[in-house]
Amino acid sequence: MTDSMPGPTSRTYFSQRLRLHSVDWGHPDRPPLLLLHGGRDHCRNWDWTAEALRGDWHIIAPDLRGH
Repeated sequence: MTDSMPGPTSRTYFSQRLRLHSVDWGHPDRPPLLLLHGGRDHCRNWDWTAEALRGDWHIIAPDLRGH
């Protein structure tokens, strides 16, 4: 990672009357990589992984329903 890369962007959106949240590590020109957390985790559990992969991928990590 270089210092010129911005931090993740927190996004809130609505789908079927549900408020949902995701974190996006920019670079829309790169191939998307969707990171899904398990059980009782949340999207920010992927921070270390996303930081390592963000140079080559457009990382998107949603909070699954219930978070």
